[in-house]
Formats: sequence, C-alpha cells, structure tokens
Amino acid sequence: MKKNFFLKKRRYILLKDIVTTNIFLKKKFYNQKIFNVNNIKEGLEGEIIFFNDIKYEKDIKFTKASACITKNKLVKHLNKQTIPVISDNPLLDFYKIVSIFYPDSTNDNEINIIPKK
Repeated sequence: MKKNFFLKKRRYILLKDIVTTNIFLKKKFYNQKIFNVNNIKEGLEGEIIFFNDIKYEKDIKFTKASACITKNKLVKHLNKQTIPVISDNPLLDFYKIVSIFYPDSTNDNEINIIPKK
C-alpha cells in the first residue's frame, strides 16, 4: 500500500506572520524564516516545534529547531539557539502553524492508495 502525505503549500513563513494577541515574540526575531514544522527530537534549523510539557525538558535542551512555541514558564528550559515564541496554548498555536504549511491536514484528507490486483 502506498501512502500519500499532505502537500506542503508554503515554502516558508516569517515568525512575524504568526504573532497574534495570544502569541508573543521579541521584535528582533520577526524576520526569521521558518521552513517547516517538526517535533522536539527531530527539529532542525529553520523549523518550528512546540514544548508544552516539562517531561520533554531533556529533549528541548538538544533540539536543533530554530524556534519553539512554548508557555512563558517553560522558556527557561530552551537552549540558547532556539527562539522562544510564547503562547498561552502552544499546542493549539502549533496546529495553526501546521495548517499554514499543510492546509489539507486540517481536513484529515490523507489518502491511502490501494493498488489494484
């Protein structure tokens, strides 16, 4: 069985594009380009992740992601290379960013193709 993945619609976003009344970011990071989303362990330079639970503290210290959406009280656990994007609800705001890059993911329209016999 072949599995199709969601189609990426945007090459990149600027961090300033995600700033809302619920998301805080220092202005010096506004023009940082983000090319994709990822998880803490696999996050790479140019990607954004989210950190919502202290049980991932060990992983967040070693992430290579450029930016991380997190709560204000968890910012102190980020490594020095990761840009903090402060949110009251990091998971929800991360999903919003995922939908910018992959709009079809919000519809759950991933298609599995079953080959004909």
